[in-house]
Amino acid sequence: EAFLWTRPRGMKGLGALSDEPFSSTAWDVSRGGAVIVGHSHTSAGRQAFLWQQGRGIRGLGYLPRHDRSVAYSTSDNGKVVVGLSSSSEATLAFRWTEATGMASLGDLPGGRTSSAALAVSADGRVVVGRASSARGQEAFRWTSGGGMIGLGDLAEGEFYSAAFGVSANGQYVVGAARSAKGVEAFVWSPANGMTPLGDLADGDFASTAYAVSSTGQVVVGQASGPDGAEAFVWRGARMQSLQALVRQQAEFQDWDLEAARDISADGKTIVGVGRNPAGEPAAWLLQMPEPS
Repeated sequence: EAFLWTRPRGMKGLGALSDEPFSSTAWDVSRGGAVIVGHSHTSAGRQAFLWQQGRGIRGLGYLPRHDRSVAYSTSDNGKVVVGLSSSSEATLAFRWTEATGMASLGDLPGGRTSSAALAVSADGRVVVGRASSARGQEAFRWTSGGGMIGLGDLAEGEFYSAAFGVSANGQYVVGAARSAKGVEAFVWSPANGMTPLGDLADGDFASTAYAVSSTGQVVVGQASGPDGAEAFVWRGARMQSLQALVRQQAEFQDWDLEAARDISADGKTIVGVGRNPAGEPAAWLLQMPEPS
C-alpha cells in the first residue's frame, strides 16, 4: 500500500483503487503533501492514481486504446501529473491536468512509439523522461512551446540516454547515458548540454542520477562502489558516497544507503532507499550539512 509519512504523525496508508487486488505504489508528492501520485492495481491492470487530502484516491484512466498507466511525478501544486500509458502495441508519455485530462506527449522523430514521462518541473511546464528515437532510446525534455526535444547522449558509447529528474525551475535535467566507460550519470542544461558525472572509486563503472537541486549544483543518485550499489551526492564537481559519509557516525555504521532518489530544491534534504541494521529494506531521509 502507498503511504504518506509526516512528522510527527508518521505513516498513513493511502488505500487502493480496488479491494481485489489491493495494491498501490506512490511515486511522487506535491509541495506540502496535499497530492500524491502513483499507480494501483485493478482487475483490468495497473492504473495511474491521484490522491488528495480530504478526497482520497482516484484513478486517472488511460490514453485511448490503452489499458495500463502509471503516474510518476506531479507539479508543486499537484495540478499537473506526468507518467506513461501503454497497451500491448505502444507506450506513450502523458501529461494530465483536471482541465485536459490525460494528453499524449508523443514521441521523438524516427522512434517506435515508446516514451515515458518520468519527472516534471515545479510549475508543471517542463517534462522529462525517455523516448525512442531514430538513434535509440534517448532522454527528452518537453515544453508546451517546443514539444519533445531529444537531449542526445554522452560521447563514444553505444547510443543510450534517459532522463529521470528535472530541477524545480526546469533548467537542469539529470539521468544516465552510455559513455566510453559504461552507463554514466549526467546533468544537462541548455547552456552546457550533457555533462558526465563519473562514478565512485573501486567499483564496477555504473552510475545513474535521479534528482538535482534548483541551481544544478547538487545531484543525487546511485553508483557502483566497492560493496555494490551505493547512494551518491555530486557537489563541487565531485561525486561522493553518501553511505561512506553517513558511516562516519557510529550510530549509522550498519546502514546501507543503496540509492538516493530525490533532493529538495535547496539541495539540503535527500531521501532514498536502502537497508537498516537488521538488513531490512527501509526508506531514509538525510539532512546534508554544508559542503565543507
